[in-house]
Amino acid sequence: MKRRIKLYLQRLGLYDRLRFSSAMNFYKRITHHPEIILHKRELEFYQSFLPSSSLFFDIGAHHGFKSAVFLEMGTTVVACDPDPSNINLLKNKFRKQTSRIHIREIALGAKEGTASFLIHHPGSAFNTLNPYWKELLESDKIDRWNEKIEFEKDSITVPVTTLDTLIKQYGLPDFIKIDAEGYEKQILEGLTQKVPYLSFECLLPEFIEPLKDCLYYLKKLSPAASFNISVEEKLLFPSFLNAAEIETWAANTSISHFEVIAAL
Repeated sequence: MKRRIKLYLQRLGLYDRLRFSSAMNFYKRITHHPEIILHKRELEFYQSFLPSSSLFFDIGAHHGFKSAVFLEMGTTVVACDPDPSNINLLKNKFRKQTSRIHIREIALGAKEGTASFLIHHPGSAFNTLNPYWKELLESDKIDRWNEKIEFEKDSITVPVTTLDTLIKQYGLPDFIKIDAEGYEKQILEGLTQKVPYLSFECLLPEFIEPLKDCLYYLKKLSPAASFNISVEEKLLFPSFLNAAEIETWAANTSISHFEVIAAL
């Protein structure tokens, strides 16, 4: 019954509007909904090491969880995602905050152009521009993801811009979050100037070499760059480390999914 109601509301274009209505947000707060708990945890996490933030780039915004956190911190947000389904959701979710968030239906990469966007299903967190990520997911057993992953046969062509271009358009951000399902290295290659902080996701052991490439690229961009690891909204190390120390940790850790926080 719930699924039928959801599909009906989606066909009417009302599901996301109701999902992010004031009444629903109030209900989530008084019932201590998991989204509210996660939001508070992430807010405390970023405030623990960010002295201030006036501009935030959310690259791979998905459902806007990080965007919501930075908006609460008083930050202007540029939220980018190539998935039309996610863009519709973001526009509904932040429809009352349009003066402080710029929502862009676009992918990020090493250069301007277009790319093939591979789709698991509309709105899926597995959607990607990286063919290797698709192959990895489809060849993987159910154990890791609790489901058998199969992508749609057809991809869609999406526009691609670079971090440098976004900076020209909106200014230098205090923080860039990159979550692009295996496309992080290419996105970083579109950045040729230092920013105070950025983060990117990593999956081990499959992406150990791209991780090294990302660390090397950021070290070249900023020789004084230092790094930390975020797991479940907590910094793993009491102080930031150099690239070599992060590489050594990654080669020996049993943690398979984490965020790298870079201070440039």
